[in-house]
Amino acid sequence: MLDMVRTCYPGRIVSFNPDEQTATVKLAMERYHSNMEYYYKKVDREDIDDVPVQFMQCKEFALTMPIMAGYDCLIWFAHRGYDHCIVTGK
Repeated sequence: MLDMVRTCYPGRIVSFNPDEQTATVKLAMERYHSNMEYYYKKVDREDIDDVPVQFMQCKEFALTMPIMAGYDCLIWFAHRGYDHCIVTGK
């Protein structure tokens, strides 16, 4: 069961929106598919749009850096929704 859990992947920035602090990211790991016609055919992944960019920060300070297309990143996947945290602040 745990081999099916996907929590984070390496990725590459395709584009960055500094006003919204979001990026378009291409996952850097390959995905393969097999069926009766072929054995392990590489499947291209689609870009993931509107990925929130996160910087290290605390109450008074934030560590930021420029983000450019082609930079490597790590993209996390939440297995539960977090919209309620954004709306309520809890």
